[in-house]
Amino acid sequence: MRPYPRPINELQRQRKLRAVVARDFNENPLLNEVVATVRKLMDCPTCIISLVDQDEQWFKARDGFSLERTSRDYSLCSHTIMKDEVLVIPDTLSDPRYCNHPVVVNDPHIRFYIGAPITVGGFRVGSLCAIDYERRPAPSGEKLDILQSLARLVSETIESNAAAEGPGDEGHSSIAGDARRELLALVSHELKTPLTVILGNASVLEHFLEDQAKRKMVAAIIRSGNHLNHLITQMIQFTDIDAGEILLNEGPWSLSEITRDAMSSIEPIASPRGKTVAFSTDRRPDTLSVDKEQMHIAVSCILMNTLISGGDSISVHLRSDAESVSILVSDNGAQLSPGDIRDALSPFGFVGDLDTRATADLGLNLPMARTIAELHGGDLDVSSREGQNVYALRLPTWRMVGPDQGPQRTARTGKG
Repeated sequence: MRPYPRPINELQRQRKLRAVVARDFNENPLLNEVVATVRKLMDCPTCIISLVDQDEQWFKARDGFSLERTSRDYSLCSHTIMKDEVLVIPDTLSDPRYCNHPVVVNDPHIRFYIGAPITVGGFRVGSLCAIDYERRPAPSGEKLDILQSLARLVSETIESNAAAEGPGDEGHSSIAGDARRELLALVSHELKTPLTVILGNASVLEHFLEDQAKRKMVAAIIRSGNHLNHLITQMIQFTDIDAGEILLNEGPWSLSEITRDAMSSIEPIASPRGKTVAFSTDRRPDTLSVDKEQMHIAVSCILMNTLISGGDSISVHLRSDAESVSILVSDNGAQLSPGDIRDALSPFGFVGDLDTRATADLGLNLPMARTIAELHGGDLDVSSREGQNVYALRLPTWRMVGPDQGPQRTARTGKG
């Protein structure tokens, strides 16, 4: 389980980072001056300009720190790039989101962190951060404003240097991908309006018809229209997510309640197909800091996938351990091969023969659920053996809040 959330636009963000920011460790006098200024401003022993790549973070400038790069698992800056605001952590050990973070419980045992995001080309690619190894009070608003101003200076410097060196190559495939997303979004939204009119008129017509045969025909039109409406809505949601247009609206929510709500929403679809859905949990209560709406979509997507391609017996179980809180959805369908799993997790992929599928589906359920899980710092894992397929949506325990906070490892407190 990753100790950091994954931005919704992670792939585009990484492309921009690599296209614009030269991956070198040559000293830049202006950036060196910025980190020295921030170190004095915050009266901290360490200041860093960190750029967050796929698996590691690397440092364009640093003061009071010897390493040139670290694993992304050791990156508090990965949390900074999730929002435009300055991230302030006065005492990491007293904050349930960070008290078990690897850089807190291991060397260098960071206790105080403050980071302002660095934005390049509209993407948050890193952080200008100050670090201390003792807990400290939060800085004044004036100091935070200065830090943000300096972060903007860093952003401008990086972009200016990139412009002087010539435009980066983001690749033909990324341009083609953007065009496909725009086309998909346009088609989806253009289909939505006339379909709404069709469904509205069909519902009115059904109400006034007395002939039972004609009512059945209209009812069939409405059922097909509702299914098409669901597919279009799914395309819109996926293109919004894929384009990075969704930010988490986080709050303390019960994972059990979210899961039960999602189960209720698919019950009218499951029952006519002769499928049963059962719920169980080994943990109560289970309050986590999540986006309720997005998590509802993620769980619903997994359930819809099992309704379309799984067996007739579906179980949903909530489980927790020291690393994660998991929603496990299992069914008794046919065993999936590694290729089936790979296809199911790919956008517009599907399992089985396209021409013989009983239910129309766009193959977006699992990719959308996985993306939402990753946005929360979690993941989606699919496993299969004879008689059981398991879809495990895992969320990190650092998202647990209040009395539900997971078991904490003992941390050395360093100087504090």
